[in-house]
This record gives sequence, C-alpha cells and structure tokens, in this order.
Amino acid sequence: MPEKLIRDYIPEIAASHGRRLTVRTATPAELPNLLLSKLLEEADEAATAEDGELLEELADVLEVVYALAAHHGHSVEDLERIRAVKAGGRGRFTRHLVMQIPATSHSKESA
Repeated sequence: MPEKLIRDYIPEIAASHGRRLTVRTATPAELPNLLLSKLLEEADEAATAEDGELLEELADVLEVVYALAAHHGHSVEDLERIRAVKAGGRGRFTRHLVMQIPATSHSKESA
C-alpha cells in the first residue's frame, strides 16, 4: 500500500472531519527517504501552484527542508548561516541570470 509522510496534526484534523486515517510512525532508518520523497512532492506542488497558492506551497517546502536538516543534526540557524555564506560568495538569484549550456557539455555547474 502506498505511503507518504504527513504533518503531525493531520490525523486529528481528519478525525475532526469524521475521517479516520491509518498511520504509523516512521523508523529512523526510513525517515530520510520519506523526507526526500516529501520534499519532491512539495517542490512539485510549488512548481505547479497558482499565484495565490505559491506562498503556502513554498512554506511546505521549507518545513520539509527544516525537518531534513534537523534529522541530520542541523538547526534552522545552521541552514540559514550556510545559505547566507553561499549567497555572499556565489550570489543569489536576484539578477535572473540564465546560463547557456552547450549540447556537448558534460560538466555540471553548481547553482
């Protein structure tokens, strides 16, 4: 049966609407893959969101990113510090630059 990671209060919210969900607690070994799957799900939802839904979907992406960082022993502050260092050294995405990639190129540039 397909499974997916859900937010902590979803079972109670569903119950308040008369729906009973079958849930279990993820094992520590499977949690990283479940979080990565959830990140892809939320990123896809953000990528296809209408303007009025985008901010909520981006917040969902952040929540999963924070959970992944925490699972690996890092805080939101750690994540923000690394983000700021990368922004200072490599820039952000404010100039809207698009790189042309030659068809024969096999190298990969980090964004």
